[in-house]
Amino acid sequence: MQNPNSPTRIFHEVTMFQPEKRLMLALLEGAVSDFQKYATASSGRGRRLFAEVNAWFGSTSHGVLDFESICDGLGLAPDDPRGLTVTGGLPFFGGAGNNYSMHAIAETVQRARANPGSYGFVGANGGIMSKYSVGVYSTEPAEWVPDNSVALCDEVKRLPEVPVTIKADGPATIETYSVRYDWPIRTGIIMGRLDDNGRFLATSEDENLVALLSDGEPLGASIVVRATEAGNRATLA
Repeated sequence: MQNPNSPTRIFHEVTMFQPEKRLMLALLEGAVSDFQKYATASSGRGRRLFAEVNAWFGSTSHGVLDFESICDGLGLAPDDPRGLTVTGGLPFFGGAGNNYSMHAIAETVQRARANPGSYGFVGANGGIMSKYSVGVYSTEPAEWVPDNSVALCDEVKRLPEVPVTIKADGPATIETYSVRYDWPIRTGIIMGRLDDNGRFLATSEDENLVALLSDGEPLGASIVVRATEAGNRATLA
């Protein structure tokens, strides 16, 4: 993603010092990801999510979380002919998991060389949200801006810990989830929270619960989890 503004401004305002802009960037990245992920979806939920994000991109409303408002907040032009990504939004190119970042860096460097004085922003998720890298590229040299990862890690360490329950039993709520469509039986994978605040991991083949995970809005939904010899199993409450 190229931006005519200063790389120092981008790095500090978007990724470090302004939480509201970090939220805007996360929403925009999530929308781009969903647009790519569900463009060829065949399930009802996938088609619905694609329709929603497609309508969001096309909306001309100016609510706080509308597309054009987020672009305004990030200093992006919604009709910028350069597009939101330098790679056309393709994440993997059929290669290794981190290869997409190399392609983005290579394309950004080529564009920077073709347009001296411009700036390119490359962000990369290492697979989990605690591993995120940011690079700003330009033909113009700039002083190195050290990160504050030590201070951030210390801040995270001071946060209250959530107890982990290996063998979970009882009423619970869904915190986050995934669905395995490629297993012989469609299976939900759930991270949840027990009434005693313990966090657990469970799977589910319960038809009603898996249907909710596949086509509904399951976050915060009530479930019942039971510990078995094969692991924790969840059903819809």
